[in-house]
Amino acid sequence: QELFSDGTIQPGMTVVLRRHEAGLYLHSGHKNFLDENASWVTIVGEGDASIESIGLSYVKNIRFTGLNISKETSGNLVSTYDTENIIFDHNYISGGSDYKTWDAQKWQQIASGMMFRRGNCSTAYRNELENLRMGIQAYVRDNDMTQEIQSLKVLIKNNLIKNISADFMRPLGSDITLDGNIGLDHYV
Repeated sequence: QELFSDGTIQPGMTVVLRRHEAGLYLHSGHKNFLDENASWVTIVGEGDASIESIGLSYVKNIRFTGLNISKETSGNLVSTYDTENIIFDHNYISGGSDYKTWDAQKWQQIASGMMFRRGNCSTAYRNELENLRMGIQAYVRDNDMTQEIQSLKVLIKNNLIKNISADFMRPLGSDITLDGNIGLDHYV
């Protein structure tokens, strides 16, 4: 987070994550990542690297791959809002590991996986999501629930989603492609 905020990480770089990070939140204050013509940044997880959550607003051209995104919480582990060209591929996303002991109340209070909201050109490809409330969501309305973006251009392909207590996928909008996803084991 600090290296994005102080400007050390620039468009065009590949960032290798090798340790545990609390979270990454990029927004309109990160001016280097607002230009649709900027080079892509790739964030790669290596070894036991993990991050608790990722929140993106208004940023563009970022790829996340090979990450362990896990936290016992109640929000979305990955959330985007009004972004463009965001890719999540080959990641592991989980709301906890001890799911066999969870009761109905716990299943309804755990984290959800991915939320693409009002973004343009978002991709979830070959991720494994497990032990979550919701799997992958794409949604057209803004935070005030007043404006819709009609065409999201979201690709949700070849993801494995298991141990879910709400919807495996919730695609609300136009130009959303679901292809080859597998959902296993629904609770509550």
